Amino acid sequence: MEDQKLLSLIRASDYDAFDELYNRYWKKMCIIASQKTGCKEDAMDMVQELFIEFWNKREKLVITSTLSNYLISSLYYKIFHHYREKGLQEKHVRHFQEFQMQALQSPADPVSLKEAELQYEQLRKIIEQTIEEMPEKMRQVFQMSRSGKLSVADIAATLEVSPQTVKNQTSNAMKRLREAAREHSVELPYYVWIILLID
Repeated sequence: MEDQKLLSLIRASDYDAFDELYNRYWKKMCIIASQKTGCKEDAMDMVQELFIEFWNKREKLVITSTLSNYLISSLYYKIFHHYREKGLQEKHVRHFQEFQMQALQSPADPVSLKEAELQYEQLRKIIEQTIEEMPEKMRQVFQMSRSGKLSVADIAATLEVSPQTVKNQTSNAMKRLREAAREHSVELPYYVWIILLID
């Protein structure tokens, strides 16, 4: 049975059709999620959650591409949010500790550790605020690129844009961030940008 026929039946709450769809795609999606997360258990949970959400939203689904592309794109979004939600707090603590070590190892730096800590926090808030104020597509591209787990091609396929658009949006987002930092007179070494922007 073709995907579109399955989709029509699923929208009519045909659970057998949904079961067929699940059996058709779950393995492929688990492989992709495992490759991106490095954890089979997380991958299985992610795929299960995706299909549950798919069933719950069945009557209101708007799919403009093929069903296969829709499922894969939805999976990439889940992978991105998985990294954001699971690691954000832990990575922020680790990044800040790395920053403190860098500051302590640079006795020639005229900025005291206390002042550096304050500037670090100020820059972090500026970055997060600037990201929130970006146009939606730019923000999506930039946030997905920050995970470091999705390639330019992955992001382009998920958002249905060209790889060049992904590169342009990422570059424009970085330009906005640098300008926002300059406007607030925040000047820190380049490595600080790295540890703040890699979430």
